[in-house]
Amino acid sequence: MINFVEDKCSNYQHRTFLNIELSEITLAFAVDYTTAGERCTLNYAKICEKPIIQFTINENGRLDASNKEKIEEAIKTIKSNNIGILNIAGNGIYTFNKHGITQERVNELVTNVIDHLLKNSCNIKKIRSGGQTGADEAGLVAGDTFGIETVSFCPKGWRFRTADGE
Repeated sequence: MINFVEDKCSNYQHRTFLNIELSEITLAFAVDYTTAGERCTLNYAKICEKPIIQFTINENGRLDASNKEKIEEAIKTIKSNNIGILNIAGNGIYTFNKHGITQERVNELVTNVIDHLLKNSCNIKKIRSGGQTGADEAGLVAGDTFGIETVSFCPKGWRFRTADGE
């Protein structure tokens, strides 16, 4: 169910902009919202006038207590606006790795949030992701897990960063 698409541009910003523009809401998952990627995602969501909900993953690899409110906000926003296309974004594994958080753990957290949305009658038709490790990859895993049409929109040359930041 995952469709891998290569962008015509090799920079991450172009891919980020198009994923936000072609989705109806962005769900971001990060341990560090000060990275260039997270600032870019927030900026483009504002430019495109699209809602963004930021889920904070703490250094213990768990969603903070405040995220329960964010899940409820996501449910309300998705249902009241008849949203069906999600953009899953957030830190790459190289950032999570600095905090001892594995790809498997990020996959589990994102999948649990998507599961919660689905169990609360959110009609998710498509998931978009930027094709990176970390939160993006977790979005792909969640989409595949639930049989949701999923698009991995990757920078030209299939650029991505590994756990060591290369």
